[in-house]
Amino acid sequence: MASLNKIMLIGNLGQDPELRYTPEGNPVANFSIAVTYRRRVNEEMQDETEWFNDEIIGTKHVDFFVKRSINYSKKTQSVTADDLF
Repeated sequence: MASLNKIMLIGNLGQDPELRYTPEGNPVANFSIAVTYRRRVNEEMQDETEWFNDEIIGTKHVDFFVKRSINYSKKTQSVTADDLF
């Protein structure tokens, strides 16, 4: 039976994205996203942060999108990552 899982992260970039290329010339962007949430611990609200490392692997057809995303994304900027797996 087939299934579909979807994840959406809304947070801030932990560092400027890094752009590199595969031997075939496809762009690969690596970045980290910090997602902070509030939870109650012993009657006190505390902020907790989880870090997610992500990678976008483009093809020659979506090369423009990957490069544009990396060029305009900087550390601490709010971002949304949406993926299916």
